[in-house]
Amino acid sequence: MATKRRRAGKKKRVATAAARRSRKGASGTKQDAKAAEHFVRGVLIRGEAAKRNARGELPLEATHEIVATPGGKLPVIRRRRFKLA
Repeated sequence: MATKRRRAGKKKRVATAAARRSRKGASGTKQDAKAAEHFVRGVLIRGEAAKRNARGELPLEATHEIVATPGGKLPVIRRRRFKLA
C-alpha cells in the first residue's frame, strides 16, 4: 500500500494566527469584542440562552447557558449543546 509524502519544501501549518495570539495572551481587538457582543445579542434575541432551573436542567430549546450576569453588561454565556431541531 502506497503512503502519501509531503513535498520536501513545504512545512505543515500547525496553528492559525488567532490561535498564536491567544496563546501569547494578547488581548483581542475592538472588532473581536464587537463581534462577540453581536453574537451574544443574537443568541439572546433568538431565545437560545437560558439559566438552569432549580433542578439544574436547561430547557430543551436552550443551546447556551447564562453563567453570569454582570451589572449593566451583557450576560456571560457558555455553549452547552447543539440545536436539536
